[in-house]
Amino acid sequence: MFSMLNASLIDRLRSALPSWKNARLECLGYLIVSILRNRTVNLAKLSSEASGDLKAESLYRRFQNFFFHFAMPFDDIARLVVAKLSKPEGGWVLSMDRTNWKASNRPPKSPSRREIWGFALFFSGCSIQGKNTRDDFLYLASNRFHGKEALVRYRRRWGIEQVFSHFKKRGFDLETTHMSAPRKIKKLFGVLTLAFMISYGRGCEIPAFLNWIDRPKYHSILVV
Repeated sequence: MFSMLNASLIDRLRSALPSWKNARLECLGYLIVSILRNRTVNLAKLSSEASGDLKAESLYRRFQNFFFHFAMPFDDIARLVVAKLSKPEGGWVLSMDRTNWKASNRPPKSPSRREIWGFALFFSGCSIQGKNTRDDFLYLASNRFHGKEALVRYRRRWGIEQVFSHFKKRGFDLETTHMSAPRKIKKLFGVLTLAFMISYGRGCEIPAFLNWIDRPKYHSILVV
């Protein structure tokens, strides 16, 4: 079954990424299917999916060579992802998770700002429904936005927090990778982007009338 899933995925990737060589597409297909089945990015664990004439040691070396030698065309991945998404009426919103504190050139204080550790910040918040029907309160601090505008912008960027949770313990267990070189990590995120897109698309195709309460709790959507 693994070989069938891999072959089907490679055919789709070949049509979506026509400029990629077959050897790279095959390795990419092995990576994606193995990641979805095992919910990890640990290459040693992923190589255990080898079957037939392909040995685990050989597959492990292929994975290593993929991240070491392959000049991944990230523009191709970006175009593929955008082509699969419907454009919102108001246009795209770029959400980035990055903290960049600068002590100098901070904006002048205003009556609605408070200075914390040398930074002039706005504070906003709202009541939210927590787990077990318990009411919680969400606090936001921003050096630019306040009130409802801060809450609206934070709601927009919450999607990236959800993606991170799927990349980590709830999904692909990103922390188990032994990679440390930035160029390898960048390629790994390229692979995970495609893996997440495939799993998310598969979830959208599942009929809404399915009874999820009675559905077996598989470790992966590709487990058969």
